[in-house]
Amino acid sequence: MFTMTQRLKFAQRLKGQGGFTLLELLVVVAILAIVATGLLAAYDGLEKRAALAQASHGIASVDEAVRSFTALRGSAPNNLDSLLAATPVDGSQSPATIAGGVEVITLTNSLAGKITETPLLAAQRTSLIGAGITSLRYIDALGNVNTCAPTCLLTTDDPLAADAYVGNISTTDIPVRIFDIPRDGSTLTAARNRGRGYSHTLVANDAVSVWFAGAGGINNTKVAAGATDVLIAFGLGNSSTILTVDGTARGDAHLSAAPTYPDTAKNEYSRYVLLYNVGPLGFEFPKARLQAVVDARGDFLDEELAEASGQKQ
Repeated sequence: MFTMTQRLKFAQRLKGQGGFTLLELLVVVAILAIVATGLLAAYDGLEKRAALAQASHGIASVDEAVRSFTALRGSAPNNLDSLLAATPVDGSQSPATIAGGVEVITLTNSLAGKITETPLLAAQRTSLIGAGITSLRYIDALGNVNTCAPTCLLTTDDPLAADAYVGNISTTDIPVRIFDIPRDGSTLTAARNRGRGYSHTLVANDAVSVWFAGAGGINNTKVAAGATDVLIAFGLGNSSTILTVDGTARGDAHLSAAPTYPDTAKNEYSRYVLLYNVGPLGFEFPKARLQAVVDARGDFLDEELAEASGQKQ
């Protein structure tokens, strides 16, 4: 029990301490807001830096995986994504015409600016086949309408499979899987706008994506290629043979999943892209070789490393 004297002394001590004024509280709140803003800005920078570092690691890892796979199997990964949409010819699944090309699958602006569309020359086809690339996957442009109708029939890899129906390419709900086969059970009344790809055996004059060499071959030299070399671009998607095991491989060098680049918008294709060098026009290599791996923005390894370390602004 406190005595009366002790109680009075305690009360006087409390009265002397007082509290914060409104002005003091406002100052404290303002300081905390400034500190919080600084922390958020720092976190945002770290998050961006982490994405760039992950992309750098992804480029290096994909490059190593593809080269290991090629060395062990004696051939490059096959059935890669063409980065193109095409209209198949009935009964042959041949990409007879280009329908919108690279723009239609919503590549990042940076990568789309570094890729052009061109017919595959016979000598270039021979070079790709020499490396083991005999087929590509295309997006089936049939059915690119907002309201599904009988014309929405989508060609599938299995000629015995039921017809598949899809919606507009621009509204596909998983863009990174756009080169996959259509979802099972996709019907006229219950369309699943997801995979819309088909596999096609390469022939001369097929549409392919080519790395834009740039003025004086500047983009080629960035990836250590000759200024006049032709680099054909392929997306490393889910259907590539590097993701499957058929029992004939001399060693286990396959990937369990197709890697994705982290810094893309939700409607953009985010796979890594392989650049295969088929040689200069008229002097094509007998066997195409992997020149470089670039990310979904078209950046090469040294470029990503420079950005991740803050050297490139």
